[in-house]
Amino acid sequence: MSSPKTKVAAAPERTVMDQSSVLASVSKQAYTTEIVKALGGPTGDVVQDVTCSYHRQLGRCYISTDGLFFYSNLFGFERRIRINYDQILIIQKIRTTSLIVKTVDGEEYIFRSFEDREHLLKTIRRYHSNAEPEKCDVARTVTDDEDKREACDKSLDETDRDESMDTSIEIQGNISRNDEENDNDIDARFPIDDEIAENNGDNQWKKLLQCANQWESAIVNLKLACNSAQDFFDSFLRNDAANSLNVFLGDVLGDSNIVMNAWQKDIASGETEAISRTIHYEHKSGITMAKVKRQQTYQSCGDNRSCLKNVTSVTGIKGVPNGTFFLEDMWFIESADAGVILNVKFHVNFTKSTMLKSVIKNRATTEAREWYMKFNSFLRQKIHPSGPQEDAIIHPAKTHSNAVQILLSFGRQLFMSEETILYRHAPVILFLSLALIIYQLQLRVSVLESSVKELELRLFEVEQSQVIPTTEIL
Repeated sequence: MSSPKTKVAAAPERTVMDQSSVLASVSKQAYTTEIVKALGGPTGDVVQDVTCSYHRQLGRCYISTDGLFFYSNLFGFERRIRINYDQILIIQKIRTTSLIVKTVDGEEYIFRSFEDREHLLKTIRRYHSNAEPEKCDVARTVTDDEDKREACDKSLDETDRDESMDTSIEIQGNISRNDEENDNDIDARFPIDDEIAENNGDNQWKKLLQCANQWESAIVNLKLACNSAQDFFDSFLRNDAANSLNVFLGDVLGDSNIVMNAWQKDIASGETEAISRTIHYEHKSGITMAKVKRQQTYQSCGDNRSCLKNVTSVTGIKGVPNGTFFLEDMWFIESADAGVILNVKFHVNFTKSTMLKSVIKNRATTEAREWYMKFNSFLRQKIHPSGPQEDAIIHPAKTHSNAVQILLSFGRQLFMSEETILYRHAPVILFLSLALIIYQLQLRVSVLESSVKELELRLFEVEQSQVIPTTEIL
């Protein structure tokens, strides 16, 4: 008789615990929903959030009743992607842990590294009917493409691509469930033609330009007599090229212990036309040898344009903790009528807080500009430019001298005027002279300030090197 009483007494406790867990879950869901809305996500309630990655950047994907929202914050660099259900044309599973989302605007988003992709799709199917998608003639496209199924299957077999699409979720008012469809049928629905590839290349190019929009320019509109962007790659970026980066680093910069890995297909980036490699070498920085790691990703954006992204990290600099910063730059290579045009942009990213941030940034920026000045000369020696290149490279001191050059030019034009009106402009001449002197003094003060900071950094390095360990004193 005692056991039934025990069960009756335990039942209210379980009920209270269940209610508490439900309330906690609802509270967490409401809190997450408000956070996502504040970040610019969909207005619906968040019902699920999972960890995933986009373009090798780890973040979280939030599933709401109105759409999808991806957010990541890596070292202060935010990425926000909002996709409402009424914008989604199709969602497909690729590989084993990835999803590709295609929108009615022609955009494609590949999210990777899902732990439970099936559960995520189940949640999407549950809430997709709350949206009112735009009517897209998907059925007609599928019917037209079935005539090309045999040719498409043959093309896929020949290329042996590893991105087999095993499940398709189409949105045409509702998301249909096609988990049991054959892989070849799904692949045959979306044959890749030249027009789609060209549009994808344009979209990729625009995204890359937008990413580096606020970065500093190192090389501007450098014209080179190469036949195409591929010709530039074959001449300077191939491992076995006669004028490869290995030659530039060793012969021009004097770097040592250069190890250049071979180009490999960059599967992690999600771009079918991307390849990557890593370069390790040692570079003399002051009186020390710094170890440099340069990660390169080369991506083709159609037949006439390509982009080289570099992420450079340096270790072994005295006074600067390892992993404090890294330099990121992009080379935009575009075919033109008389060759190719090269533009380079860069910026310094900090991964740790430091009191020497301004000193490190100024020094890294100066060395980066000097690096590209030498690389510009290297390119001119190897390939004859197709036009004047006086303004192609931006000198480290050019940004400080533009105003002085403008004032001097105006002064020369003023003195070259007729002598009869020279005295009439004497006040203007005096004002310009004073302004020029004041500006030069300001430049000298800024140079002195940077020199003082540099001396402080050197003194800090000396103090660090002269510190006697306590074990030796004991």
